Amino acid sequence: GRVDTEHVGVSGLESQLDEFLTGAPGLVTFERGQDGQIIPAGRTIVDPASPGSDVVLTIDRHLQWLTEDVLRRVVDQYDAQGAMAVVLESETAEVLAMANVVGVEDGPARVASYNMGGVDVFEPGSIGMVVTISAALEEDLTRVDEVLAVPESITLYEEQIGDEFASGTRPLTTAQIVQQYNNVGAGMV
Repeated sequence: GRVDTEHVGVSGLESQLDEFLTGAPGLVTFERGQDGQIIPAGRTIVDPASPGSDVVLTIDRHLQWLTEDVLRRVVDQYDAQGAMAVVLESETAEVLAMANVVGVEDGPARVASYNMGGVDVFEPGSIGMVVTISAALEEDLTRVDEVLAVPESITLYEEQIGDEFASGTRPLTTAQIVQQYNNVGAGMV
């Protein structure tokens, strides 16, 4: 998340937890003479500031850096608009890394200024495909280099799944199915 110039949360956890994170300012009241100078032996009232509360994240700093580094290299290598990754602890669902990188037209990719993975809207089908293929790889039902003869469309559970960009059957590896977001190929896997 981010804060503005007044240190008020404007996005992410900083915004959502602003009241919790922000303490209360203190106040010092004292007597001044006619010339505006503080009277040393004058009355002084101190109402101390109270600190905000702490929030402890589950982010692993080293894993966060590694994830950002990999995403920067991939974005640069493929001249992509951006990339995002969320690394979770499978048993607790704690977020260990949440990286967001954007491509830069005339320079190296950089870490995004906001949490794309947390706030951007994208088609859930793309996520479903990654989960489907990942599960198939995990269960040894396919390999990344396995070649499938992928037609223009298939019927799966009485639903027609098609690829509007395909013409005829074409060979695609499991990796190419993911790279090209080929729903027909994902359905076949």
